[in-house]
Amino acid sequence: MEKIYNSLPLSGRTPEMCEICFKLEYKYKCPTCLKKYCGVECFEKHYKTGCQREDLITIQECKKEEATSSQKEEYVSETEDTVPLEKLRLLACDQELRNQLANAHLKDILLLLDTSSNPEKSIDDAMKEPIFTEFANSCLRLVESEGANQT
Repeated sequence: MEKIYNSLPLSGRTPEMCEICFKLEYKYKCPTCLKKYCGVECFEKHYKTGCQREDLITIQECKKEEATSSQKEEYVSETEDTVPLEKLRLLACDQELRNQLANAHLKDILLLLDTSSNPEKSIDDAMKEPIFTEFANSCLRLVESEGANQT
């Protein structure tokens, strides 16, 4: 996996700017909302305006959404390997997966897989990395569980 992690393009990479002042490259992220900032001054400015993490869905919200979902969504085309949408929704609600996805190295691996021109080789390489294997096993545990709703 060393190959995948080190293959991230560092040269030619556009620096990401501070989301508060938009003048300097960011160095830090707010622990609450993950907004990027460059230093103490911008963090204090951000902190005074208040922040909250909008992208987090609580387990209760997941369960509520699942219960109120009256529309039956369907895939355009299905194969024998297609995972039912009800089971895929379990992934969004699982706290263990959320914790794993906080790992920057895992995020880098997933980004490379998503943009790979040779996904099969990239997945083979990723499976050599323990953090990715743990993540894949967690996903499989959820979607293969008998307790989940099946279509």
